[in-house]
Amino acid sequence: AILRHLERQKMVIAFNAGDGEWDLNIPIGEHLSESMLLEDLLGGGDGRVEEGHLRKRALKPWQGAIFKPRE
Repeated sequence: AILRHLERQKMVIAFNAGDGEWDLNIPIGEHLSESMLLEDLLGGGDGRVEEGHLRKRALKPWQGAIFKPRE
């Protein structure tokens, strides 16, 4: 996963390069606020910051997601 942060613009890119499903549990520290809702720009559903981690449904094998904070 990659966290991109430029001034006030933030984005998280996640990809599953494996053969099995991956339940997202990406540590993001203090870069995004607790309970922040993030939109998957590829249409796979939303993610949410919980306990300093980005969590969402599982990513299928060879699937990716691009998250940006909902405004």
